[in-house]
Amino acid sequence: MASSYKDNLKNSLFLFSFITHRREFVKMTVEELYNKFLQYKKNRVKRSTYNQYNIYIKEFLEKFKNKDIKKISFVHIQGFFDEFSKTRTYKTVNIIKNVIRSVFKYGFKYDLNSEEKMLLFDKLDIIKKNNKNPLALIEKKEEKNKIYTLDDLNSLFSQIKISEEEKFVYIFGLMTGMRVGEILALCWQDINFNESYISVNKTLANDKKNNCFYLDTPKTENSIRKVYISEKLKELLLKYKSLQDFNKSYFESLYEKSKLDFVFRMRIGRHITQNILSLTIRKIKNIDKNFHFHLLRHSFISQMVNSEVNILYVSRIVGHSNSTITEKIYSHIQESKIKEVMLNAKIS
Repeated sequence: MASSYKDNLKNSLFLFSFITHRREFVKMTVEELYNKFLQYKKNRVKRSTYNQYNIYIKEFLEKFKNKDIKKISFVHIQGFFDEFSKTRTYKTVNIIKNVIRSVFKYGFKYDLNSEEKMLLFDKLDIIKKNNKNPLALIEKKEEKNKIYTLDDLNSLFSQIKISEEEKFVYIFGLMTGMRVGEILALCWQDINFNESYISVNKTLANDKKNNCFYLDTPKTENSIRKVYISEKLKELLLKYKSLQDFNKSYFESLYEKSKLDFVFRMRIGRHITQNILSLTIRKIKNIDKNFHFHLLRHSFISQMVNSEVNILYVSRIVGHSNSTITEKIYSHIQESKIKEVMLNAKIS
């Protein structure tokens, strides 16, 4: 009997707790819900993802922050995205839509009509702008298929003022296909010269909100990997290390002290970050307007694919979450191969 009383009391307390928690969400503004969503997500997502939420939802929040979440209708959401789509790419609009959907889902999971509410987002008709300018389409395709070589980089470097330390970051990116954050997070202990490989186990992320950089886990689980290095790159790395050791001894009083022995530093020891590289990239863009650092990774992968390296191997080398991603993005074939196929085709 006592046990039955305890069970009933326990169930009543649970029901009271659930109802109280649910009531908390019955009357709530979009801004209040968003703040609770942030609090919930803070220790559940990567720091970079958490910081991006403010960027993604900013305009939606400005428009609806004082509106009761239960009074947000399909007309409100569709109207917002119709206006938002006018100045944003289709990809960006979909990212924003998914983030806002997640915020609402967090609140609506305490609502009995949650499934009905979430259908608002499934019914959205996102405008996909069609660029009918043929010259723009041709230029976009050429940019996508552009492949840089070491000669191309050296040609660019010869036309701008750039330090040897910075030059090597770009050359390293082209020769390994690593992401810029992975490169700048490298420490000397991550490089095994005896067995000729680099351990990729972290990335340098930019916290724009707090104006600082920090080390984070790589993009995906598959991004944690070994990148094997050629004898040529090993030779360049050892040469670069000798230069850095000289700088460290020569500029000892100025050399920036750090708990981590970063590979990529400026002459007086300052850790090279994306901000430092961005200054060089601006100079390069004056010569080649379409250049950005990720094109080096693109060039590396493209050359591997065009050399008929197994797509699964390429995927593993560059740390894609699966080979389908690699195949989808880098499915283009060298023009010379297309020419060869056409010239040798036997068409009757």
